[in-house]
Amino acid sequence: MKIGILTLPLHTNYGGNLQAYALITVLKKMGHEPWMIDRAKNKVPFRKWFMPLLKQLIKKHILLRNIYIDGTKQKELLAQNITPFLSKYIQPSTKTFRSSSELENITEYNFDACIVGSDQVWRPQYTPNIEDYFFQFINSDKIKKISYAASFGVDAWDFSDEETTTCSSLLKKFSAVSVREDSAIKMCKEKFDVDATHVLDPTMLLEVSDYVELISGAGKSDGDLLVYVLDESHEKELVMNAIISKFGYKAFKTNTPIDDTTIPHSLRIAPSIEGWVRGFYDAKFVLTDSFHACVFSILFNKPFIVYGNKSRGMVRFKSLLTMFSLEDRLITSLEEFDEEKLNAAIDWPRVNLTLQKHKKFSNDFLARALNHD
Repeated sequence: MKIGILTLPLHTNYGGNLQAYALITVLKKMGHEPWMIDRAKNKVPFRKWFMPLLKQLIKKHILLRNIYIDGTKQKELLAQNITPFLSKYIQPSTKTFRSSSELENITEYNFDACIVGSDQVWRPQYTPNIEDYFFQFINSDKIKKISYAASFGVDAWDFSDEETTTCSSLLKKFSAVSVREDSAIKMCKEKFDVDATHVLDPTMLLEVSDYVELISGAGKSDGDLLVYVLDESHEKELVMNAIISKFGYKAFKTNTPIDDTTIPHSLRIAPSIEGWVRGFYDAKFVLTDSFHACVFSILFNKPFIVYGNKSRGMVRFKSLLTMFSLEDRLITSLEEFDEEKLNAAIDWPRVNLTLQKHKKFSNDFLARALNHD
């Protein structure tokens, strides 16, 4: 089957890029022809991009603030190590669509099916247009519509009444609906009157050997303690220091402060995706506040502590960690962190058995969804 995959716009988000790579790889292994539907962010009206730029220029040249302006060329520079991965693995791809109306031209690709997912594709504040992620642009009943591991990101309802009504009607036209978090099953039933199935994030459908092959050309990491933190804080630094003190590890990072405009562009260039994955392969311990870093810690059987960030959505962490009986690895404040968490061993054989069980269930769901008439 020729299958279109719709996910959030890809950029320097490691988890977002890898879940797309994983779903493409899984579909290819099933014998299908997957294509990425390149739904970029909406075109930004002049007033919306000019005013922020003007404010930056005033800060830099009039108020003499030490900031670095991120124009198109600078953003390309920051992503230069990511682009080769996208060009090599997230292919083939449709032309770039920058509006809902442009997406209606998707019929020219003659897809047999379209899959929305994974990642937080059903979180309105993250999407260019939420109705697009329920395939409002597909008018043909001949194109099978499926969600795979779609995520709301949070357990609070973010849809407007109008969006709820529209998306409910659209979702009822899907041949199969699956979600990434267990709480989303209830949300789909209560808000959309649709039954959903709980499945794994696509990154967990691949074998560790697939990722080892992917990182074969990446250089060895410079340390033992992988610190992958999206939102740095003094509290997280204290946790890092406690881990270093306990085990004598050397900390290393696989990301840069890419959004910090007070830092020169040359110091914000994002490391490669292969290098990011290599970090988990090399680490002896992981400290993170990222959902997909939890996923890769589990895949590579690395002890970890996740410092949850409520603004980014806690339900993702709770659902994943509960599935593997690893809830004790999650903290949301410094008060919840203690020596006992560092001493607690993880029963990796049990975790791996659980992973294999859910992997088979998730793969079977995807195969049935595609083969179902």
